[in-house]
Amino acid sequence: MNDSKEVVRSTGKGFVQTVVDVGGQKGFQPTNAQLSLIRGYQTAMTNALQNKGITWSDIVLDQKLYQDLVNSAQMGFDMQVENTLFPIPRRDKNAGKFRFTFQLGSNGYLWRAMKYSYGKVLDATPRLLYKGDTFIPHFRDMNHPYDTFEYEPKDILAEKKDEDIVGGFVYIIYDNPMQNKLVIMNRAEINKHRSLAQSDNVWSQWYGAMAKKTLIIKAAKAIPLDPSKIDDVYQQSQIIESEGTDLDTQNDILDQQASGDIIDTPELPPAAPAMSAPIPAAVPQPAAKPAAAQEHKVVMPDKAF
Repeated sequence: MNDSKEVVRSTGKGFVQTVVDVGGQKGFQPTNAQLSLIRGYQTAMTNALQNKGITWSDIVLDQKLYQDLVNSAQMGFDMQVENTLFPIPRRDKNAGKFRFTFQLGSNGYLWRAMKYSYGKVLDATPRLLYKGDTFIPHFRDMNHPYDTFEYEPKDILAEKKDEDIVGGFVYIIYDNPMQNKLVIMNRAEINKHRSLAQSDNVWSQWYGAMAKKTLIIKAAKAIPLDPSKIDDVYQQSQIIESEGTDLDTQNDILDQQASGDIIDTPELPPAAPAMSAPIPAAVPQPAAKPAAAQEHKVVMPDKAF
């Protein structure tokens, strides 16, 4: 670790090369895509600092930070893709500076689940249900070989109001349709997640958007993982996730990080230009629709189901 510190100081390596050299394990050879992601991390982190009125000189730059960035690049997380991974600067009471933690967004949860899924996931698009919509779920049973549904909005051209949302669903479509899975949430379930938010400002202004994010996260957690795919990158990603979201143990995490060596990178290069690597594109819902028994047809009521 001391050797790495001296190399950085004597050569004045840039941000990306420092991340690779200090954060990567011995023999780590980043791909061009991973290098692009790391450049994007620099941009996103710089923007996060500017929004908080913090400078890079106020940030603790240690091996733990660089390892987290390498892991995120190996996972394929793109901080410049909406709701994937957020860099969060938090004050370290011991160092008298700030440290970056990383919070996983809804698209980040889905990206990771799709990457490590048992079977190939083609699509997991969230949809909201409004008063008057017709929604008929068909879960796998003797009459249905896999989950499916029927959905007919009351008026597709009508203005959609947040107060009319009664729930939502995600239809997880696999390359093998026998694995297709339907995930449903009603408004009461969505509101439970809202109640856990530190601030209600975003929810009150953008209820529909936040409801969709909540549906995506639930769908991601409903995707079975392939044990043969689980590796060190996945396991470390879970640790980073817990550090970014578990505020109750944040001080303990920072205390542990404080024991690491600090890498001095006095001259950070200008932020890299914006780039984008979106998550896999959605595919159309299968056209086949099993016939439904008329007595099972449900019309969304005026209140949450």
